[in-house]
Amino acid sequence: MSLSNIDNLTIPPTELFGNIEITEKKGDGCCGKVRGVVFSGEDCTLRGFLPGEAVKTETRSIGLICLGEANVYSRSGNSRALLRKLGRGDVFGAATLFGGDGSFVTDIITKKEVGALFFSYGFCEKLVRSSPKFALCYIGFLSDRIRFLNSRIASYTAPDAEQKLVRFLLEQSKNGKVRLESMSALAKALNIGRASLYRTLDTLRENGVIEKSGKEFIIKNECSLKAMIKKGN
Repeated sequence: MSLSNIDNLTIPPTELFGNIEITEKKGDGCCGKVRGVVFSGEDCTLRGFLPGEAVKTETRSIGLICLGEANVYSRSGNSRALLRKLGRGDVFGAATLFGGDGSFVTDIITKKEVGALFFSYGFCEKLVRSSPKFALCYIGFLSDRIRFLNSRIASYTAPDAEQKLVRFLLEQSKNGKVRLESMSALAKALNIGRASLYRTLDTLRENGVIEKSGKEFIIKNECSLKAMIKKGN
């Protein structure tokens, strides 16, 4: 994706970075401020990725999606499972910034053209030291990631198809909707048979808990889904 196509991107505010002020753009480098801390072109780069491309960076950094969508997959041999979806304003790479070798521990594959800002390790370290608010937000962000991953582990180890599907729907819901790539991919991600998946979906629809519209599932009764989780514990 040519960077010229994303020159005029508006940068979305995030809980982690707050309102990012871009004062100058030179090539793929940006200058500006985050929470009052100044960054230069060496601290922040803007990159584009084509649909189906892996989102990667050669340096240790945190990424912010400014345009487009991507899926995050876990790595397990030759297979992979969908962990979450990224859209405009979502942050990635925070969990590996200060640990390991800095490389992403998941695969991030674009669904649509993606424009992303990357903040360098050095600048993020400066932010942690200079901005208590950023440091607290960063700790909160990582805590939420731990809670999310624990819930994903619970989904994979759930005792039956209903528990796996219900947990998936609750985790992936955005404004009461869950969009699926395909039923085959969902069955594989949940490690259940397609027949079991269809039976469970039919039961949830018949009970008025969800309804299907194209490739989207609309959650009609979130309380019932949560009650199913408690019943299975």
